[in-house]
Amino acid sequence: MVNAFLYLMALLLALKVFDVAEVGPMILPGKAELTCSFPSGRVLLFIVAMGSTAFHVWDLWNEKKKAAVAASVACIVVMFFGIVAQMICGTNWFTDTLGGVLLGVTLLSLYSFFFYI
Repeated sequence: MVNAFLYLMALLLALKVFDVAEVGPMILPGKAELTCSFPSGRVLLFIVAMGSTAFHVWDLWNEKKKAAVAASVACIVVMFFGIVAQMICGTNWFTDTLGGVLLGVTLLSLYSFFFYI
C-alpha cells in the first residue's frame, strides 16, 4: 500500500498536477513559448524509482550484505547519472533539477518513515 502511494504521488508530481511555475528552458517544436519545467519530473522519477529500489534491495537481500551494498550503490550511481544527464542535456535549469531533487528526497523520506514503521 505504501509503495502504491509513493508511486502515485511521484506520478502526480511528475505530470505537473501541482504546477508551480510556467516557464522552462526548452521551446518545443510547434510551440512559441517556453515549456513548464519546474520541478523536474524526470529527476523526481529517477530519485523515487532508484531510491525505492535501493530500499527494497536491503529487504530482499538482508542476509547477503555485500550484494545488497553493491546493488544499492548501483542504484545511487544510476540516480546520480540520471540527474546529471538532465543537466547536461539542457532539458532543465539547475533550479528545476534542485526542485525535483528536493521533492524526490521528501517523498523517499516519507516512504521510508511509513514503510519501516
